[in-house]
Amino acid sequence: MKRVTAAIVAIIALLSLVAVAAGKTTGKSRSTGPTKLTLWVGWSARELKVFKSVVTEYDKAHPDVTVSVVGGINDDKITAAIRSGNVPAFVSSFTSANVGNYCSSGGWIDLAPC
Repeated sequence: MKRVTAAIVAIIALLSLVAVAAGKTTGKSRSTGPTKLTLWVGWSARELKVFKSVVTEYDKAHPDVTVSVVGGINDDKITAAIRSGNVPAFVSSFTSANVGNYCSSGGWIDLAPC
């Protein structure tokens, strides 16, 4: 349970960073409506239900952002998405060795402020 809680806190922090970045404009007017983000996670069953409830709370507290959570994602699906160029805004991997590969290949990007 500690692992799930830590992962939830980390992902919520990332969502907050993206929400701030999405709210900044570059001189162009933004369309109305919330920023829609997709988040892939490996959880299923009970963990996925708990995680989705936390994301629902986030959505309520941040009406300018809507997060769609897709569960049951494994690293094979992540790799296929990176190769196809059709990737969601966020992905959570449970394989730490692959995370390093995703980052070094440019498949994942650092969301820290520049």
